Amino acid sequence: EGGKEVRRKGNKKARQPSTLTREPSMEEQMLEQTGYGPKVLEQIDREFVERCGSIDGQMNEATFTSLMVHLGLPEHHCGQCYRALATSPHGLSLKDLQVGLCALDPHTPHGEIAAQIRCQIIFQFYNTSESGRLGFSEFKVMVKDINELKKRSLSSEQLEEDAREKWKVFGISEEEGITLASFLMNVGQLKFRGTSLLLRLPHSPVKHL
Repeated sequence: EGGKEVRRKGNKKARQPSTLTREPSMEEQMLEQTGYGPKVLEQIDREFVERCGSIDGQMNEATFTSLMVHLGLPEHHCGQCYRALATSPHGLSLKDLQVGLCALDPHTPHGEIAAQIRCQIIFQFYNTSESGRLGFSEFKVMVKDINELKKRSLSSEQLEEDAREKWKVFGISEEEGITLASFLMNVGQLKFRGTSLLLRLPHSPVKHL
């Protein structure tokens, strides 16, 4: 976010030049905190330019799918992942890709800033209706994936029961749906667990670019 221009008061002759400060964004903080420094980002930059032709270009879904399948993401997840990461309707920017690869890196911790960004991506990934509210059927898919990642095999009846039980922590009816704010709060308070397992590549992507 942009900072405010800082000016010193007093005699005009003693006035110092104004300065412009900017706090790093949450995404920039996550990249720095997880070791995605200049060398790693340059590696991602080169991959992006090779596939999109320009550092200022946009990556389309087909190109993204080709890259992510190469990195180990199941192909049937690529379309949803693309929509969850893209901040523009025109395509995936270089910054979107940097943040996305960092968020999906299995070595990125699921805590603090990284957890918040990861949970925003996870919410958008499972909110296939793009309604801004996670419906029960969408939530049930998330619960199913968490159970599978924990090597738990549930029957359809058991899954239904498990999803309904976990839904209760959000304190809302199925008709209302879960908002992003409620999802972030309940994950942050450890009332809903298992999201740290979701949307992880099998290996660190920077080693395979």
